[in-house]
Amino acid sequence: MRDFQKKAIEQIEPILESHSVFISWNEQRRPELPGLGYVEGDVDLVGTTTSEGKRIEIWIYVDELGLYVDADWTIFEQQDYRDAEDDHIREFCSHLESQLA
Repeated sequence: MRDFQKKAIEQIEPILESHSVFISWNEQRRPELPGLGYVEGDVDLVGTTTSEGKRIEIWIYVDELGLYVDADWTIFEQQDYRDAEDDHIREFCSHLESQLA
């Protein structure tokens, strides 16, 4: 697991817990795709749960974050944040919080 993914989980889990939403993370192995930033051993993390009747699926890629709420998909791509990794995660967490409220 990469540092970006660890940081994301550290910030996402307290938000979920504050809404009494619990998720277990599953690893999705990726083939080595150097052009897309994936190297051998990289995994995507995915967690699925329900809250207030909504199906929630969180994807934590090696450098991006995605959120499904029912059928609505929102992606937070690395290219939109360049070197601002903390802003990247913070924006995702703000969106997640608004979806759980």
